[in-house]
Amino acid sequence: MKSFFRYYIRNMCIVLLILLFLLSFTSCTKRVNPQPAGGSKADGMVNLSYRIHKWKKAKVDTNEAKQKAIKRCKAWGYESATHFGTTKNCVQYDMYGSCTFYRVMIKYQCVE
Repeated sequence: MKSFFRYYIRNMCIVLLILLFLLSFTSCTKRVNPQPAGGSKADGMVNLSYRIHKWKKAKVDTNEAKQKAIKRCKAWGYESATHFGTTKNCVQYDMYGSCTFYRVMIKYQCVE
């Protein structure tokens, strides 16, 4: 009977460790709110950006981002905006030369 409980407790500990390991990855998602970061009225380009750590996964509300771009485009005399592309550049390196923070730029093209 002792060996059964020992076996049971050992297996439960392994299951709990696996669950804790898997749960640790759920905290790696971060909700980000892209902010206006320039653009060109003449070219009809709106740039929104955010910073994110290398181990974090960004969760962007694309509808909210598009509404921000449309608002800027309407202020410039355009009707709407369409997604034009996304770029990701390193903005901070650690002492080993690895990137620790990225700046993600979401580009929108204003349309009439």
